[in-house]
Amino acid sequence: PEMARAVEAVADRVVVTSDNPRDEDPAQIIADVCQGLSQPAWRTEADRRVAIDTAIAQAEPADVVLIAGKGRETTQEIAGVFHPFSDPEIAAQALASHWALKTREVPHA
Repeated sequence: PEMARAVEAVADRVVVTSDNPRDEDPAQIIADVCQGLSQPAWRTEADRRVAIDTAIAQAEPADVVLIAGKGRETTQEIAGVFHPFSDPEIAAQALASHWALKTREVPHA
């Protein structure tokens, strides 16, 4: 809840997800985080990859997207299984994908 309050104080939009649910229910992790918000989260998403992609897709040119929680970790633990997962790599893929789409939408002079 403390991280949620800190983020909400400076963010226009908040996407809440989990980082390493391990044996916990991601929906419960998200619900616990959301208890710290005074307003409902703009979006909740159990799938961290989708959450990162959504945040980047919705960002405007001057926006800052903060991806918090995992730091430099290169795996995500779900139900005792470690899956390759890198926030920076996922963010780079989302940026490349959405940048390509947005630049195609801009008419050329």
